[in-house]
Amino acid sequence: MVTFTERAYTVAVETGIYPEDNYRQTIDELISLLQSVDHDMRGEDNYYYLLELLRAMMPSEEQIKRMIA
Repeated sequence: MVTFTERAYTVAVETGIYPEDNYRQTIDELISLLQSVDHDMRGEDNYYYLLELLRAMMPSEEQIKRMIA
């Protein structure tokens, strides 16, 4: 589900029992997808917004500590 505020949006994904594993796998798959795209097939696309999304999804050190605890 996606919710919107004045300056942001939040995506909630049902994952089951181990959401941290699902999160990690999702990030890994997105990165693999970007790495596998041939430059010639990309054309002028540079995936700017997708890369910004990935950067925003990466937890801070403090968030990682809370996820593990």
